[in-house]
Amino acid sequence: MLPIAKAEFIQMLRDPLVLFMATVIPLGISVFLYWNRDTIGGTPVIASLVMAVIPSFVVYASTTTTLASRRQNLFLKRMRSTSLSDPAILLGLSLVLIVLSAAQTLVILMVLTLVDSGPSSPVHVVAVLLLTHAMFFGLALATAGITSSPDSAQITVLPITMGVVGVATWVAATGTDEMAGLKLSLPGGAAAELIVQAWSEDATGEMTILLIPTLAWVGLAFLAARFLFQWEPRR
Repeated sequence: MLPIAKAEFIQMLRDPLVLFMATVIPLGISVFLYWNRDTIGGTPVIASLVMAVIPSFVVYASTTTTLASRRQNLFLKRMRSTSLSDPAILLGLSLVLIVLSAAQTLVILMVLTLVDSGPSSPVHVVAVLLLTHAMFFGLALATAGITSSPDSAQITVLPITMGVVGVATWVAATGTDEMAGLKLSLPGGAAAELIVQAWSEDATGEMTILLIPTLAWVGLAFLAARFLFQWEPRR
């Protein structure tokens, strides 16, 4: 798995599209949110949006593009003839992007902590970070299954990317006093609400319950991936 990850890191440095989606876009949006934090809603809102924006581009969009590319050039097919297991192959191809996304997210959250205030419950923040990355990885596997080429990935990732970021923005900006059931059941909604609460309040058992919807979306994402992901090139 690690040799695959190392090769993918080198390949990413040579691929301007993946490199752009994995670094420039998420960091650019994060800087914009930071400089406008007072008008957007403060540190809790910015933290919740960062938690949605960075993995949606770095893990979800970039992994979908990478997997579509590796399937198109038959790399996936060749790797299945080796002794590596299917999960090891897929994780090896995505490991660099997952680590990069987590690192970028943590750095920005640390900056928010240093310049303003930190979360009252870092444990909940880390839990959301892990579950959100797992959800986007599963969604990337599923979306890659219906993506015929790296170029078409720019289109196929848009609904989920815009949807999750939109839901996170909606929940973080308006709260869950109204339509709580709908907001928390949508992907990214419960995670956004939990980050806002973790940054604003003392940790409570009710906050832990907010992990359940995101955990459910992780399961649904990998279930969809099981049925949709393809190793052979799409015709």
